[in-house]
Amino acid sequence: MPAHPTPPAIPGNRAEYEAQYAKDPDRWYQYLSEAHAWMTAQEEGQTATDRKLIELQVQVEAQQEEILNLQNTLQTMQVKESAAMMQKSWIEERLDKKEKELEIAQAKAHKAQEEARQAVAARLPTVATLTPATYQTLVSHFRGLDIRLQEHRERTRPYTPKKLATTAYMRPIYPDHATGKEVSLTPQRP
Repeated sequence: MPAHPTPPAIPGNRAEYEAQYAKDPDRWYQYLSEAHAWMTAQEEGQTATDRKLIELQVQVEAQQEEILNLQNTLQTMQVKESAAMMQKSWIEERLDKKEKELEIAQAKAHKAQEEARQAVAARLPTVATLTPATYQTLVSHFRGLDIRLQEHRERTRPYTPKKLATTAYMRPIYPDHATGKEVSLTPQRP
């Protein structure tokens, strides 16, 4: 069923229309009334549609403006990001350069310390280092020296007995903590 009213017949010209109208005027009247009501409704609907269209156009313009603002913001952020990336790469290059300079300076300082240590070591007198010896080796070595020393003495000096030197006896003295007097650990001679 169509949304608009349909005429009872579709005449080809005015004479046919008048003949059709004369046959059934009530039907034509009903058709014209329904057509008028439909056109009025269409006009009201068209007004509402026009209002809705205007609202949609305003929304589209607002969204286009928002899109433009977002594009501008995006471009600004991209420019800032590009500048930040350039700064970052510049800073990284500077840091790399400074790290290399620091490594070179540390190597020079280490080399200078090593040279100074070697210079100090060169100025110190050289000391003969003893090779580790076993107890038996040392005992046999000292016995051999003692025998040679005795032989040397016998050949060079006449034998003269010597008086044995007397050693003075000293008593250790310890304080007695209880009495406060000095106490000897050896018996005293009268």
